[in-house]
Amino acid sequence: MQTKPASSRGVAPRSRTKGCLLAAGATALGLLLIGGIVAGVLFWKARKLRDEFSDTQLKAVPIAEANAETARRLSRTFEQLQRAVKEGRTEQFSFTDLQLNQIVATVPAVSEARGRAQFAIVGDHLQVAAGIPLGEIPGFQGRYLNGEFTLDIRLENGALTLRVLEATVRGQPLPALIMERLRQRDLADLAMQNPEFRQQISALKALRIEGGKLVVETGR
Repeated sequence: MQTKPASSRGVAPRSRTKGCLLAAGATALGLLLIGGIVAGVLFWKARKLRDEFSDTQLKAVPIAEANAETARRLSRTFEQLQRAVKEGRTEQFSFTDLQLNQIVATVPAVSEARGRAQFAIVGDHLQVAAGIPLGEIPGFQGRYLNGEFTLDIRLENGALTLRVLEATVRGQPLPALIMERLRQRDLADLAMQNPEFRQQISALKALRIEGGKLVVETGR
């Protein structure tokens, strides 16, 4: 993990992004939006598809292991990131996918994602294995969308992009109808309607996948 000055070089429901300015911020909110879009299409298409691509149980994902020293180091780095955001200081932080998963496993501020989201960096994209509750969608009470989602997530010049590139459920690609709807939507447009999320994103200079790491730049 690296932290250095930049000069030297991720919905209407209650926000779930508090304290999650790196992976679990944009992606957690984005996954909730994905769930809403997918559920809406499944409900419109047919009950058969709903039963085929949603489950009655939330599938837990593996929780990363981290020894005490690693947990302390990641906690300190996460706190430094939060302070830099709060104070508007220009700094750069970078995290491997292992470090992202270890942060989820050990840092209380992102505990809501523990066992519910697992991250992998594939090329220049972020892949998220997650279970998404669909209970707020009419007809989907007690149903969950358990799958893997490949996201294009980046923030440049104040413009956030959050798009779904690929999605699989139970090892199968989602139907073309659903993927077409997902790919057409820039989920950032919906995510930025959340006041808390919009405020947090406004404190970041850049967010991108680069060199196998999630790079976060604070300050404006």
